[in-house]
Amino acid sequence: MPLFNKRLLKSLWILIWVGVLFLIPQVSAASSAISKPQAESHIVVKDSKSGSVIFQNQGAYFYGKSYHDRQIINKGQIVPRELIVKFKNSADHAFPSFKIDAIHKIITKYTLRTRELNRKLGLTLVQLPADSTYFKALHELSGNPDVDYVQPNYAIKAKFIPNDPYYAFQWGVQMVAADQTWNTVDFIQRASVTVAVLDTGVNANHIDLKDSIVPGGDFADNKHSTNDSLGHGTHVAGIIAGQANNGIGITGIASGCKIMPIKVLDDDGSGSDANIIEGIKYATDHGAEVINMSLGGPGENDALQEAINYAIKRGVSVVVAAGNENGSIDTPGNCKGVITVGAIDRDGKRAVYSNFGSKLDVVAPGTDILSTFIGGAGASAYTYYSGTSMATPFVSGVAALIKAVNHNFSPAAVTDILHRSSIDLGAPGFDKYYGFGLANADKAVLLASRESTNFTG
Repeated sequence: MPLFNKRLLKSLWILIWVGVLFLIPQVSAASSAISKPQAESHIVVKDSKSGSVIFQNQGAYFYGKSYHDRQIINKGQIVPRELIVKFKNSADHAFPSFKIDAIHKIITKYTLRTRELNRKLGLTLVQLPADSTYFKALHELSGNPDVDYVQPNYAIKAKFIPNDPYYAFQWGVQMVAADQTWNTVDFIQRASVTVAVLDTGVNANHIDLKDSIVPGGDFADNKHSTNDSLGHGTHVAGIIAGQANNGIGITGIASGCKIMPIKVLDDDGSGSDANIIEGIKYATDHGAEVINMSLGGPGENDALQEAINYAIKRGVSVVVAAGNENGSIDTPGNCKGVITVGAIDRDGKRAVYSNFGSKLDVVAPGTDILSTFIGGAGASAYTYYSGTSMATPFVSGVAALIKAVNHNFSPAAVTDILHRSSIDLGAPGFDKYYGFGLANADKAVLLASRESTNFTG
């Protein structure tokens, strides 16, 4: 693109793709806030061979993987000191009647208690007297030729349903299966991820956002304030991080994650290339792991591509709206390396306004989306917006959940997980209207958990 192109001599007016449909009243702010974990996780016992660990948090036991003693990948809550053993040739093989000397030696050695679960399937529960024997017994039982496998006795919970009164109206949160991840990726994990929202600012005093805000920057109007006077950025932030289970308002896709407000659009919703370039650098240099850009303009842009490359090379995933002209994808959605998001409606159909093309990665809910607004109380605290601006933070929230599973995932790995975990829509496989499909938080988290050892950079 020519350096002195006339288009580049003008500021890029950034389009905010939303339509305010209507407002709803805020519920009382007198309800209690979310209870945060009081203690850090600590390892109870570690397997030196595999790096697997049993760790404890708030009295509950979890099975996980430890990487260089810096990070624990949570594989799920377990019943402490219990294993489930599956025998081969199952019909007559259960611990109480099993007559193989090697098995009985293990039972005696570790003072195991056993309970038959299903003789025909060969499933038996093994109870250990102490945490310290967990991995020792597991390895010895697994090594027996008559044992098919040994696994932890995972704890099962009822599906988490937050008590936020407007959750029932958040059809998009449920469509992307975010609610199925909140027991898997706990509050501590989510709180370790920062998402930068490059937008009109964020209402940092909003009851559903105030505990999630970290310092940001103003590159739009030099007022040295990231306050949002328009409401667009606050709406985006709520979709990502609205506080769950506080008895108020809504819940976000990655509730508990941190929001870094970066004001690159002024109070009229317009800005320039320079604003965005500075905002991307600030977010990258100050610890953001995901950047959300619900904005865009026409054509292609070398300068924005350079700024995006800066972020991606430093491990930051950049998530961008496709645009609302029912045409080709705008910039920076057409830049290399970004995750470009289109919008669907309640019926799972492409929204009539959503842009499309070969650069589209995934789609997410974008029509009639309820989220936080600029008002601190009363009717202006929450509202409905529509647009790919709203679909984008759904995917940023899923990206944050993936990073919460393993901070070592590179931007390319996050994109790959989003692609492979999406629910195919439209024509089979990738297509220009739905990309790889509907983003699915539950499948993304499960895939991230399984592949965390393979995606480390």
